[in-house]
Amino acid sequence: MNSIKEYLNSKKEFTNQIPFKEDINVPINVGDTVLGGKFKNRKIVVEEIGENDKGDITINGSPLLRFRILDKQPEEEE
Repeated sequence: MNSIKEYLNSKKEFTNQIPFKEDINVPINVGDTVLGGKFKNRKIVVEEIGENDKGDITINGSPLLRFRILDKQPEEEE
C-alpha cells in the first residue's frame, strides 16, 4: 500500500516538471484564402487569427480544424 502512494507522489512531481509550452506554426496569414463550410469548399478570407479560452487556434472566431488550407497557387503575372 505504501509503494502505491510513493508511486503516485513521484508521478505528480514528474508531471509538474514537464514544460507544456508548444510552438505551433501555421502557414496562414491575414488576407490569405482558406476553404471552410460544411464540405470545406467555400473560399473564406482570413480576417483575424486568434486563440479561444481553451487555447485552440481560431480563424475568424472558428477553430482552425474547421478549415482547409488551399494549395499554393501560381503568382499572377503583371
